[in-house]
Amino acid sequence: MASRFWASQQTMPVPHSSTKSSQIWRLIVLSIGLAIIFAIAPFSTSEKAAEPGGNLRFEVHCSSQLGNKLALALARHYLEGAGYGVEEKPLKNGDKVVRGTMRYHFHDILIGVHNSLSTFDHLEKSPASIEMTLESSPKDLPVLTGENVIGLDPIAVIVNKDSPVTTLTVDQLKQLFSGKETAGLRMQVYTWPDQEDLKIWSSFRVFGPLTLPEHPAIIKDKKDLVRHVSGDPKGIGMLALRELEEDDLKRVQPLKIAWDESKKKDAVDVGVQDGTYPLTRKLYLYTPLSLLISSEDVTDFLWVCRNAEDLIRKNGFIPVGSYRAPRNIKLYEQFTSHARRQSLVFLFPSGRDLLASPPNTKALRTLSETLKDWPNNKIEVNLLGFASREAEGSSDNQGLSARRSAAVANALANALTSRNNWKIRCRTTDPANPPEPTRITSRLSLNCAGFSDSMPVENNFTKSGRVMNRRVEVWLEWP
Repeated sequence: MASRFWASQQTMPVPHSSTKSSQIWRLIVLSIGLAIIFAIAPFSTSEKAAEPGGNLRFEVHCSSQLGNKLALALARHYLEGAGYGVEEKPLKNGDKVVRGTMRYHFHDILIGVHNSLSTFDHLEKSPASIEMTLESSPKDLPVLTGENVIGLDPIAVIVNKDSPVTTLTVDQLKQLFSGKETAGLRMQVYTWPDQEDLKIWSSFRVFGPLTLPEHPAIIKDKKDLVRHVSGDPKGIGMLALRELEEDDLKRVQPLKIAWDESKKKDAVDVGVQDGTYPLTRKLYLYTPLSLLISSEDVTDFLWVCRNAEDLIRKNGFIPVGSYRAPRNIKLYEQFTSHARRQSLVFLFPSGRDLLASPPNTKALRTLSETLKDWPNNKIEVNLLGFASREAEGSSDNQGLSARRSAAVANALANALTSRNNWKIRCRTTDPANPPEPTRITSRLSLNCAGFSDSMPVENNFTKSGRVMNRRVEVWLEWP
């Protein structure tokens, strides 16, 4: 059949051998053409990476300092672990595509780079976005998101190598970086904005609210910061530990930091890897809940990120596994190992389990509306309560954390059903005998448990830290 087809295309009779040779050459040309099309076509879709679809699996949006290193490394690690050959392709707008290739299969991951002001914007605009950030989710974020903490980012405070100052408290640092004198010290603050045109200093956010001096010495980059501090006996600056190089430590010295004067003898060096150093930022991955439900690729990517401890440490961060508290950890892992944490959280006043507050009411409404619209498959809601270590006004932090969890569970059950007298209790925190879930509807069950003052998310030595530790976390688990 093929011979008759090719022969019919000839305008003049040709010998049989010539016809056969012509067939072979045409097949060769056709094969080469198809190979070129398969090689080029996938990258043509990558130029439209801002439009999820085709071979684009998901997007990771982050600042340039994260996107140029860690985000790219995690995307490569994820694809290589799945057996793909990996290459990177820059796009005209500064974004990058990490491509995994396996025979004729292509998986693209877009690494989108943005400035600090547009953090979280993509979670609303794109249904396939992950946000990697050093900032916690704003309370008014209109989309319910999954929250994953994959590491800590220690912030080093550096002074001149010959400076007599070796240890400061957090309060003293706040005074100095506000341009004020403290303990007989007044120092020249050197810094540079994360984005030169925006005048943003994200490193200072480790202090919470802080008034910067009217005339800080604003310089252009990290090397210039080290140069200025090393040349000024009264100079002081701040930058991420991962940005300090070995040669820098020959010219400047990082300070030990204590929470307050009473803890000064226990001041912590910035290089300590157990999470006790006071000046740290969390490294978050935020994902829209709708994407967690629909995309196995994203679920797998998050799992890889949480377990890529060597890669996270190599990029200068402290992996989550390095500072996780051991107390109650087995029970905590039972509730969280197959669940997804949500970004909303319920906070409580000291020593109390009262849920009534505007932020909690809004969080409860958001959660209940999400669960009412849940797809037709079963889901378990795990509500995990915690207390702060100091100033709770109660010696029974275990019982207090359990009552907080139960308060959220009962309020949620009332919101989801016509019944308004639920009395759900947390019965045990024994890992060998975890509490049984309470069936609320045919598709939905609630688990609640208290974890006392273990696993704080902020430091218990500060008032703002204790506020964040008096919480109930929300984890969703579905088949």
